[in-house]
Amino acid sequence: MTYSRNRVRRLTFPGGRLIQTLKKMSVMLSLSRRRTSCNLLNYPRFLRRFSVDVNLSPENKPESQESIVAQFLENLRKIPQHDWASSESLGSLMVSSSVSPLAFSQITRRLGSYSLAVSFFEYVDAKSQSLNRREEYLSLVFQSLIEFAGSEPDSRDKLFNLYEIAKEKNIPLTLVAAKLLIRWFGRMGMVDQSVLVYESLDSNSKNTQVRNVVIDVLLRNRLVDYAFKVLDEMLQKDSVFPPNRITADIVFHEVWSGRRHSEDEIASLVLRFSSHGVSPNSVWLTRFITSLCRNSRTNVAWEILSDLMKNRAPLEAPPFNSLLTCLVRKMDTRGMDDIVEKMDEMGIKPDVVTLGIRIKSLCKLKKVDEALKVFGQLCGKKTDGGNVIKADSIHYNTLIDGLCKVGRMREAEDLLVKKGRDFGTKYDHLQLLD
Repeated sequence: MTYSRNRVRRLTFPGGRLIQTLKKMSVMLSLSRRRTSCNLLNYPRFLRRFSVDVNLSPENKPESQESIVAQFLENLRKIPQHDWASSESLGSLMVSSSVSPLAFSQITRRLGSYSLAVSFFEYVDAKSQSLNRREEYLSLVFQSLIEFAGSEPDSRDKLFNLYEIAKEKNIPLTLVAAKLLIRWFGRMGMVDQSVLVYESLDSNSKNTQVRNVVIDVLLRNRLVDYAFKVLDEMLQKDSVFPPNRITADIVFHEVWSGRRHSEDEIASLVLRFSSHGVSPNSVWLTRFITSLCRNSRTNVAWEILSDLMKNRAPLEAPPFNSLLTCLVRKMDTRGMDDIVEKMDEMGIKPDVVTLGIRIKSLCKLKKVDEALKVFGQLCGKKTDGGNVIKADSIHYNTLIDGLCKVGRMREAEDLLVKKGRDFGTKYDHLQLLD
């Protein structure tokens, strides 16, 4: 199909209207872009993406806490104490919105002397009436003041006076300040004051850490009944502040050394800790399991270990080794198998002592193949402490003796040679006759 030149011209430029339409579209697109740019400027997120901090002048940047602390200390040391109250420079720093309560605590610690710290506390007490968080400022300054007093020669009187001031001025004690006062009063023989500090705290402040300190102080001062009253609250099923490993260390150390409780009472206490997933430390627990086994109470020992495992309390191999040793003497193979199986199931790694007990028990039962299997499986394995299990001379001798007793002399000789390689000693087959 062909078109005339005029027809093509009419289709392409119909009266110049196409050019006018394109011009209008260009103007509208330009206006739309400007409107979009204006809208984006109203979004802070958009602006933040393109803002650069280096353009801020130093005088517009907020002062760091360290800078404020340094200014405060410089003024406090330069201005005589009797002029602190009237100093405008100190007053302006005091009401600065950028200074935090924690900065006041740092200032108190860095003043260098107890007398200056007391003067600063009095200054803050007098000048902090307009501060929104006045109690927090005073509490943290007071905490630093107590830290100072505890290292003073006459700390007993100073700490007592400070506590009296706190009660008089209704200054809330921080948890750190409360723990320091309870501990130091206890060491100074002022246990009644330790109890008063603890009793004055609100229920939310009597957390696990604070309770641990007060229980330790009470037990050291032979106030066992009061200590166990505090502990009993922690051991309740729905306790807000349950015991932790530190609680167990404090309590079981005193229970064992004091010898005021029967085995049944101690076992019951261990089970109550277990219900919170807490176990005594491995040394103490091993000692207690050994004591139970000596008194022919292996069933109680296994009940305790089983309950601790059920409640996912952290455990290590030594207490199990103690029970295994007892079962070896009784030739209770079923009990030994149950313990080993449960240890493996709960991820409790055996150690070199476990290896020796198992090899000895299996060789006694003439189960030499099983003993060799255990030997191969455990040697080179890592314990919970990160140590590698290495067979010693006793392990080798036990296996060699076991092989000889079942008439497997050739294997015993091979194992003797291997022992020589491992320990750098040469043996010959005649030594098997010794």
